[in-house]
Amino acid sequence: MGRRFKGQSVTLLIADDDIRVLNAQGVLVRTLMLDPTRNYQPQSLGWVSTMS
Repeated sequence: MGRRFKGQSVTLLIADDDIRVLNAQGVLVRTLMLDPTRNYQPQSLGWVSTMS
């Protein structure tokens, strides 16, 4: 998850290639569609705009 979540607990909800990341309070902080053709997934997409 990178530096943005260092030291924080997160929950990953995974259904096939659809991934949702929730913080410790259960708030959605990121959505991601996993691209199985890539070894490294892009970080700039999927951040929920309500997170500061």
